[in-house]
Amino acid sequence: MPQNAPQPANGPLPAAPLSWPILLARWTQFAQAAIALPEVKEGAAWKASVESIIALQAVTFALGDLMLLPTAERPLAVDRAGVLLARHEEALQAAWQGQDVPAAVAEVLADATAAYQAAKALLSRQ
Repeated sequence: MPQNAPQPANGPLPAAPLSWPILLARWTQFAQAAIALPEVKEGAAWKASVESIIALQAVTFALGDLMLLPTAERPLAVDRAGVLLARHEEALQAAWQGQDVPAAVAEVLADATAAYQAAKALLSRQ
């Protein structure tokens, strides 16, 4: 490591603060790649799904950080996550209407739903 490179104060940098920038970079690449998709059949459905896929992944990861919020803010965060989950589930259903939803899209939705259910359960135990 060069002498003038920033040095971590107490060992390696924590993974969590670095996760969000890395996710943002991946989501940006995903959105840029979707621009090239054709406007017919599956291409149109994938294009229409990009925003919801990114939003659902963001909800999933944000709910994983729920306990980092002050206790009083957690119920509102979970409520907002539920609203986003419902909105983007509806958008995905509309995008893939009449077509089979790809397994990867179904998995993103299932992950967000599981994270939301786990967050609700966690709040009910507090």
